[in-house]
Amino acid sequence: MIERRGAPFIHIDTSAAYQSIARLVALLPIIVGSVYFNGLYAAFLILLCMVTFTASDWICDSIRGSKYVRDLTSPYMGAVFALLLPVDASWIMAVTGVLFGSVVVKQLYGGRGSYFLVPAAMGRLFVRVVFPSIEPDPVDLSGYHLAELFVGRYPSLIGTSCALLIMLGLIYMCVKRVYKIYIPATYVISLSFLLIIKDIVMGSHETVFFMLTSGVLFTAVYLMCDETTFISFGAGAMLEALICAFLTFILSSKVTGVDIIIIPVLITGVFTKIINYARYVLSSRVEDKSL
Repeated sequence: MIERRGAPFIHIDTSAAYQSIARLVALLPIIVGSVYFNGLYAAFLILLCMVTFTASDWICDSIRGSKYVRDLTSPYMGAVFALLLPVDASWIMAVTGVLFGSVVVKQLYGGRGSYFLVPAAMGRLFVRVVFPSIEPDPVDLSGYHLAELFVGRYPSLIGTSCALLIMLGLIYMCVKRVYKIYIPATYVISLSFLLIIKDIVMGSHETVFFMLTSGVLFTAVYLMCDETTFISFGAGAMLEALICAFLTFILSSKVTGVDIIIIPVLITGVFTKIINYARYVLSSRVEDKSL
């Protein structure tokens, strides 16, 4: 008999509903900023993805006979997915990615608390593969001032550009105790250190530019806070952040666009699930021998 265990490594003393509400509130500044910078169509895509993700989870839970958890995890995941889309993505592409993330990535692996890949990230990768033509061409941002890059006034994905609003969301989640500051700090500091070393060796000055325009800050705050796929406490969380930072650094010279931020998250999530499954199996065997 297989025992279902959902994210046994979570160590946050707040309810799941409280965590999901706090994370969605922390995402609101990004949503408002994305609409301000990209127009009402961005608002339409975000709302569409939130509603579709929620409806899909509810329908799948009903089909499986599971009780739908009435928190804001589903709309949060839909909003995160939408913010990773290009500003000119069609509604068909948005719905396709949401359904893949909800049905295939989340529900087929047991639903809330059981999946091993971040649904929003995997849904975005699926859209990236199925609709490669939607990916924006690289834009020369050398003419933009540092202040413009910091506040997000440059061409980018819908919601990954404004470092200021992302940091506000991080501060809110840390104050509400649903996210530990040392997790994104470990990721950002480690990645920055590796990029600085690269700049010294190559004689370039791209670290600040990369950190502000690649979307890694959005990754650190809104993708790595997923409590099901990422460890949320202690040395394990810091190790995980280090692994994700190293993968991001390696891939930064090999891939472009959204791949830089979603592929390291997905690989790290798989690594974490394997490690925790191995720990569970070993602990179960020790318990069996002690009986």
